[in-house]
Amino acid sequence: FDHEEIYFGRSKAVAEVVKALKEQALGGRAFVLILGKSGSGKSSLARAGVAPFICRYGAAEGVNLWRRAVVRPTEQGEDMLAGLAAALLQEEALPELGSGDVRAAELAQVARESPTAGLMLLKEALTRAAPAGDARLLLIVDQLEEIFGPSLTHEAREEYIRVLAALAKSGVVWVLATMRSDYYARAAELTELMALKEGGGQYDLPPPTAADLEQMIRRPAALGGVQKTVTVAVSLPVAVEGTAEVAVYVN
Repeated sequence: FDHEEIYFGRSKAVAEVVKALKEQALGGRAFVLILGKSGSGKSSLARAGVAPFICRYGAAEGVNLWRRAVVRPTEQGEDMLAGLAAALLQEEALPELGSGDVRAAELAQVARESPTAGLMLLKEALTRAAPAGDARLLLIVDQLEEIFGPSLTHEAREEYIRVLAALAKSGVVWVLATMRSDYYARAAELTELMALKEGGGQYDLPPPTAADLEQMIRRPAALGGVQKTVTVAVSLPVAVEGTAEVAVYVN
């Protein structure tokens, strides 16, 4: 999030994902899944591109406060709902919900037993965060493919997606997820996930073009005060087809 000022080369993708989220929210399920190859920049797009655009500049009419939470499904172990609850308690998310491991476990249990009750707690926290206005939460679920870990059951995956769906349909939470495209066949096993991304809820992130790569390199370097350049021709078989001219900056 704090790298927004040096994040370049993906302005088109940022605009398209934000537009998709807005349209999905208007349709009653604010969910978008970013798909792309490993290393294509999905996490950076979500964290350094889309999140600052929405939270700092707004993306919904009448909303005067945006909070954000970022979570990887298994970053705190196999209890994915506990990890999600812990992310919601962070300072940039909804500390109004409480604090500490005990509170995270309580919230996870509420979400597991009654997503409706969990949503009521979340909406109350958003109201406390903006008593004189309207608040929203942007939830980024990074590396959603982690739910297909070998130690996790199909039931646990369905439970996690069920909670994400409840959040996306709540009217107060926008959910942006990233997933490696080679896991898409596994994702198709989860009917609720497939339904959640219907319409415009899937964004296929292409590899960066030569022009994108030039912006990614030149513009941060220029902001850092680097002026001398040496231009070399390099082959980039993974990122782009063919060859591209890439400027290598030298102090």
